[in-house]
Amino acid sequence: MDYESQIRTKKRHRITLVCTNCKKRKSKCDRTKPCGTCIRLGDTESCVYLTESLGHLESSTALDGAEQLRNQTSFAEQSNLGLVKKRRLSLSRQDKDYWHRIQEKTLTPGYYVPMNEETPLFIDLIPNGFYLETKRSADNLFALFTDRAIENRDPYLKAMVTFRSIAVRKMMQKLGKNGNNVKNGRLPRSFEALSTFDADDELHNRSNTTDQDNNFRTHQTIHKSLFNKFAQYRENNATKFNENYENISAKDYLPSLKILEDEILTYFERKIYNMIPIFDMKILRHEITVFYQNVVDKGNPISVKQYDHMVFCIILLIIKICQLSVKFCKLTPYIYPVLFDIDTSKFLALVNHYLFEMKILRKCNLLQLQCLILLRFLHWCAPEDGDGPETQYCQILMGTIISSCKEMGINWYCFSQPEKYFFKVNRHTRPSYTVMKTNDYVSVFRKIWSYVLFWDRKMCFITGEECQVGKSLQCHFEEEANITTWYIRMLPLDTVMKKINDTLNDDPGKVDLNLIRRSLKDLKRKFHILKSIPNDEKEATGHLNFELEWIIDLFSFNLLHGEMISHEYDCNVVEFYRSFQDLWDMTVHLSEKCYNYFFDSEALEVDSLAKFYTNRIVEIVANKILVMIPAFILRADRFKAIQHSEKKKMIEFLYGISSVYFNEFGFEYYRCFKKMFTAKISYKILNRSCEKDAWRIILQFLLNELVLEERSDSSKDPADMRLKDACPTMSQFQKMVRKYNGYGSDILSIWNNEFHPIGRYDDNITTFKFHLRAKNMQGFLKMEKYTDKFNIFSSFYDHASSQLAKHTEANTSLNTTNGQQTKPPHEDTSGAVTTAIPVNDLVTSEFDMIQDIFDPLDFVSFF
Repeated sequence: MDYESQIRTKKRHRITLVCTNCKKRKSKCDRTKPCGTCIRLGDTESCVYLTESLGHLESSTALDGAEQLRNQTSFAEQSNLGLVKKRRLSLSRQDKDYWHRIQEKTLTPGYYVPMNEETPLFIDLIPNGFYLETKRSADNLFALFTDRAIENRDPYLKAMVTFRSIAVRKMMQKLGKNGNNVKNGRLPRSFEALSTFDADDELHNRSNTTDQDNNFRTHQTIHKSLFNKFAQYRENNATKFNENYENISAKDYLPSLKILEDEILTYFERKIYNMIPIFDMKILRHEITVFYQNVVDKGNPISVKQYDHMVFCIILLIIKICQLSVKFCKLTPYIYPVLFDIDTSKFLALVNHYLFEMKILRKCNLLQLQCLILLRFLHWCAPEDGDGPETQYCQILMGTIISSCKEMGINWYCFSQPEKYFFKVNRHTRPSYTVMKTNDYVSVFRKIWSYVLFWDRKMCFITGEECQVGKSLQCHFEEEANITTWYIRMLPLDTVMKKINDTLNDDPGKVDLNLIRRSLKDLKRKFHILKSIPNDEKEATGHLNFELEWIIDLFSFNLLHGEMISHEYDCNVVEFYRSFQDLWDMTVHLSEKCYNYFFDSEALEVDSLAKFYTNRIVEIVANKILVMIPAFILRADRFKAIQHSEKKKMIEFLYGISSVYFNEFGFEYYRCFKKMFTAKISYKILNRSCEKDAWRIILQFLLNELVLEERSDSSKDPADMRLKDACPTMSQFQKMVRKYNGYGSDILSIWNNEFHPIGRYDDNITTFKFHLRAKNMQGFLKMEKYTDKFNIFSSFYDHASSQLAKHTEANTSLNTTNGQQTKPPHEDTSGAVTTAIPVNDLVTSEFDMIQDIFDPLDFVSFF
């Protein structure tokens, strides 16, 4: 058979896979007539298909199935093009550029998609841009999935957080004038508001003490002990030592060599080493023995030149980590009593003293690198300030570690070309060549690189930040039997993880969601295969498998929120509802996992001695749930499909999650206790009756704040940014409110129908039914695990003034019944639309009424 006959036999006699419009746009086509994409973009008349066998076009207008398709996809998809056009006219030039970019995503020219792959689905993870914060102590670019970035992406969360921060600041200004500000030693200034509000709560309760107020005294004792505890943590870590390093006596801090070898190092090797396998334990034991012989036993000073100080720091960090492991093992509190006899309060200060006051950035050796990695590990697990609330504050340390690895030759060559390493080991090298040969170096290098590489990818999945190691290699270990660490076994996953990182960070404003989904599916499949392979240490590494599973779930959770917000901005109603439900389902699912972690230890395949390590990922997931739930509650009144009873259950769910999170972590973890203040205020803001919609009050408050800001003297502004610059979304919304009949209009209607026009269809869509999954939430809806006596979240800053509440409600009703309205907008001589000052200065009077709530009672009583 010749070539032409082959062509004839393979010729298809069916319509092509895509319509002519989708073929030009290189977009996904569902092959219906008209297709869903053309309906969404208003191209129904030109949606035609080319029949290859006949060589002519089939018009979509002759098909009877179009009406059925319209019913399936809802009328919202048919109107999206006109909707976007209307919104373009109502927004600023910056927003016009944004919508232009949205259109470009669908019309990307020259994009080739293989026949067996999905068409790209682009979403914007930075619709409001990157979030940066500059302050006295640090400048931060918050990664895509940190709390700050999520709140900046979501307009509802952004408004709530902005309102909350203004309210707290005004409250503190009131208290400051009365001299009531409370400071707590070494705690940072951000803790001042928490301490002051708690002290005010104490003062209120003390003045109303009765015989039934014994619970309050218990709360007062607990609160003060926690403030003192965390202040002491920071004070210990900030301890300074004499610049003469030789004056520090190692014997004052270390146990005997026998206890260290027989108890602590044995425990470290059995229970901790698999989490951080960066040593050859025989060589480490040898170095520790030499250190004790030369320094501790003989009483010699710690030699910096001989790198005794690095061995000393390694010992301190190992003891600290082992103590944390036993401390957080609540099932067996009396094991390893020798660890509790060691005072480790100054250990971290000693490590910081030797590491960061000795110009370590000039050069690095193996012991120093191992010490830096141990410190990074401790920051991740420790209850002190550690890794910080956003998990990114150790990235500079991680960058130092990665740079040191590359400087020392610890990179992909350890696996791709290990036989090409040639070592020249000097006689004064530590460890000595007598105990550490060339093969030992390659083995340790491989352990370190696999560990550092995984942590780099791990942080990308948790926070969305870009990987610092920019290269990945395909790894196969069929020929190597001696694969000893979990991190080396997981190296075949690295190419997929790196691919996900690149897809996410190459252009966060244009992320191919379908590509990430395929990569995630591939990652889960490979991970399932790898963890199913039998190995001798399978039981000892269950917590590492546990952590990676939670990391993948967390990534999917964060990505779903980004997808939902992107569809909301794009006015894609059908996809927004789907992602809204999927995100809620994921929220409930992860909450169930957290509940089982805390209260079903038998079903949990994690060694209790490893909980000090797994607690961190669970804490991050639980905190992310607390960040996400308000996004649902604030949107709930938009949806006809969500009843008031379901919204109240969401609020109960938020209370239950908060109770578990802060009672399980708030007593021990500094970063969790610090979040409790804003979490409690957010809960009080959201826990409103049906007639007091929190979202309406937040919008009105911020609009009033903007008016007051305009009337104030800008030359007398404080150093902080003005609201119009700090929250540009509200500034744009203010302009639209003025355009639509000023402040006399219904601001919710303007927000839902004009500013975020996707909301105009929420009440009319009939194909969407919201599923609350109440059965899966029962553990949190009936919070029987904590009584009021022991629920720290319930007890902290809980008083409210009923008199003030009645006063503000009376003022609100008075303003409503008076029927005061603003004058309609008018055009000035320049053609700009402006709003006249209200007849009775309603804006000012409402703002004064709102401002009255900021006295030492309880400002959230306004709600």
